[in-house]
Amino acid sequence: MRIGAVLVLGLAAIFFIFFGELKKESSLEQAVIITIPPGAGVGEIADQLEQAGIISSPLTFKTYALLSGSYRHFPSGRFQFEPGMTIQKAVQLLASGTGRQEVEVRLLEGWTIQQMDVYLSSEIGLFATGEFAQAAQVTDSRTILSDQTFEFLKSKPIQATLDGFLFPDTYRLFIDSEPKDLVKKMLDNFEIKVPAELRQKFQAQGLNVFEAVTLASILEREVQTAEDKKIVAGILYDRLRIGMALQVDSTVAYAQDKSGTELTSQDLQTDSPYNTYTRAGLPVGPVSNPGLDSLRAVGNPTVTDYLYFITDPAGAVYYSITYEEHLSKKKLLYP
Repeated sequence: MRIGAVLVLGLAAIFFIFFGELKKESSLEQAVIITIPPGAGVGEIADQLEQAGIISSPLTFKTYALLSGSYRHFPSGRFQFEPGMTIQKAVQLLASGTGRQEVEVRLLEGWTIQQMDVYLSSEIGLFATGEFAQAAQVTDSRTILSDQTFEFLKSKPIQATLDGFLFPDTYRLFIDSEPKDLVKKMLDNFEIKVPAELRQKFQAQGLNVFEAVTLASILEREVQTAEDKKIVAGILYDRLRIGMALQVDSTVAYAQDKSGTELTSQDLQTDSPYNTYTRAGLPVGPVSNPGLDSLRAVGNPTVTDYLYFITDPAGAVYYSITYEEHLSKKKLLYP
């Protein structure tokens, strides 16, 4: 009788611990995306989930998956696990495939392909490092989107990448999407957001779409508000018209892979196809992926008598008609 009682108590304790572990919530603070490779066994999956902090007991995970028969339905692919996940919910999520849900990505105006790649890989975990950049840096979109052409890319030089045409916005993707799926969404979005009417306005200003996107990419990096972008667009058009160098820091910063505040006087003197201090005209290509305000400003510039502008550290813009006036403001803002 005593041995039987001990066994009963022992089994009860085991079940108590087991069900306690089964319903114990993870310590995750944010959603985590895990890739389950084809043919992965229950033990391999359990170890992977433990390493990611999704579960704390691989043994409980394996036991529950085997006892419930759920392991037979574990597919491969990418799965998103939310904070508060329990082992029971993790098993059910994998078995049902509901973890293969959508993920939201927010790509900001002014980001380059490389900045998008860092965000998508390091912050979101949607792709491996370099995967998105490799897809977006193609010179012909048909290499990743077979037999699909975009009218607005026809003015793009053959050697130029898709930088500038990847429309910044919030996108929803299935977490097992490929980089080309996001590239397609961004190009489709550009086609919608930059319709023929706006492209005709570019043409009226003497620019093709590629040149307009290049100018818009500069505005995106130089000033912040929609109104300032229109005024600065007018200034840059005037500089182009009179053959004056654009003299904008953003193009040099792009070439030097620096922020505008990190530039030195030596950087401004280093000649490159992107240095708008040493070369007149537009740089050889976009220096960011511009948003709608910047693109609209290129098509609808504000005409003024200003020929110079400078921004303070907070982003406020100060305009001048003469170079002497510009220098005075520069000394006041940056003594």
